[in-house]
Amino acid sequence: MQSFQYWARQSRRASFRILFVALVLAVAAISSVGVFSARIEAALVRDASQMLGGDLVIESKRNTANAPWLSILDKPEYATLKQAESVVFPSVVPSERVDLLVSLKAVNNMYPLRGQLTVRNAQGQDEKVSSGPPQGELWVDQGVLGSLDVQLGDSIQVGEITRPVTRVILVEPDRGGGFVNFAPRVMMNTADLEESRLLGLGSRATWRIYFTGAQPVINQLISELTPVLSPVEEIETLENGRPEVSGTLERANDFLAMAALIGTMVACVGIALVAHLFAKEQASELAVLKSLGYTPKRLLRMWAVGMGMLTLGAGVLGVAWGGPRIGGSWRFWLNW
Repeated sequence: MQSFQYWARQSRRASFRILFVALVLAVAAISSVGVFSARIEAALVRDASQMLGGDLVIESKRNTANAPWLSILDKPEYATLKQAESVVFPSVVPSERVDLLVSLKAVNNMYPLRGQLTVRNAQGQDEKVSSGPPQGELWVDQGVLGSLDVQLGDSIQVGEITRPVTRVILVEPDRGGGFVNFAPRVMMNTADLEESRLLGLGSRATWRIYFTGAQPVINQLISELTPVLSPVEEIETLENGRPEVSGTLERANDFLAMAALIGTMVACVGIALVAHLFAKEQASELAVLKSLGYTPKRLLRMWAVGMGMLTLGAGVLGVAWGGPRIGGSWRFWLNW
């Protein structure tokens, strides 16, 4: 009871109130920086995975339709994973004007799993779509239209089929920097690929299977697939599939960690300055209490109770104040 009476008197001191406010601000600053850094990192990883096309990509130099490891995907633990497929290879689109070398990409209806395609329709309007071209249509880069002297709605020959060009591709989220991708893109649905008869024995094609899902499930799938993949198959993640992206993520993580460290150091300096002022004021009062018979053990227990209550109260208020305040602002900056 005496401890509570003692600290009730102390709470009326200006130095005590300043110390309490400093603790609240310090905890709020640290929690805000921590929450903000974690959410920024999560947003960076999410956006970076769009450049990969998924959380995990299996790339193969041969058709994956009969790959022996496909049976692993039938396990119940992988039922929640979403899958998409694509195949990329160089081809030639003939025309009366020129035979154009293109990078042809066939995708199924689930592509892309991450991000969106930005295309331009026949009315000249830009739109974002969450799936590739439907069966019976072709989407092309702007350069294809100019090189072949065709317009949206005109048909071009791809292999043994002729299909209309209905969209211009403006942004393709997972387009890499490989040699074949420097050629203008022609995108089609995988349902039209067999009829086109473009792929045959010895075709220089790259098959990809994209996966998205919970990270623990993705990690488990990686551990199961790694020992059974053939030499012409490899696993791509953000770390090894897109080195330029992983390097950017590492630098961003370093910056966020440094920001959190600086915020913590500044908060600690502020607490130390205010605590020093409060301790100086308490020196004479503690001396009086010792002269009245208070033992060092009793004083220590009294101060431990008081400091514990002060720290707990400031911590709760700081977290409650810092977390929600950062919750609205981080969305603004991420969408800016």
